[in-house]
Amino acid sequence: MKTIFGISASTGASVCNFYVMPTAISKPASTLSALSAEEEIKKLHEAVTSVSEQLLERAHRANGEAQEILYASSEIAQDSALISTAESLIRKGNTAELAIWDASEVFAALLIEAGGYLAERAADVSNIRDRIACVLTGVDYPEIPRFNEPFILIARDLSPADTIDLTPDQVSAIVTEEGGPTSHTAIIARTLGIPAVVACRGALLLWMLAKDR
Repeated sequence: MKTIFGISASTGASVCNFYVMPTAISKPASTLSALSAEEEIKKLHEAVTSVSEQLLERAHRANGEAQEILYASSEIAQDSALISTAESLIRKGNTAELAIWDASEVFAALLIEAGGYLAERAADVSNIRDRIACVLTGVDYPEIPRFNEPFILIARDLSPADTIDLTPDQVSAIVTEEGGPTSHTAIIARTLGIPAVVACRGALLLWMLAKDR
């Protein structure tokens, strides 16, 4: 039996079945666009607007700190520096999906380099990138399912938008491979009173090994 360790982000305990959150989308292929730069930029702006509106809609359903986090996420999606960087990459012949991916990686790297609280915000930028890329490619963004019984949710990481509709009677606990005690997953889990362990390296690998037995 293998034991893995993480950081307690919200106290409590749970024993029940679990569900593993699938990866949203992989990095797009580095292929030149068959569309004009203007057409790709138009696609990008439409996708950004769609994601920003989705985040705002979820913010309206939230309260307190969770609401503030979601309003901030909506603003990140429309960040002028992020969008202008993506537009510059599009003008070099890249597709909108690859451009927003590469632009967000630049921003995430800067946040990680800054360290501390800002480093944990890099995950938020990556999640927004995934949501925009899903809209651009027509791929459904994976949402947390609803089952008849409570379950433990295992994920690489969760965004504020992922967790806003969670309830303790639906998700009995959360385990993530990434994040920290000040990550948005941790903050929202504590707000909802859901036990959570973050930075639990190997959680997804352990599940894969168990599945293959």
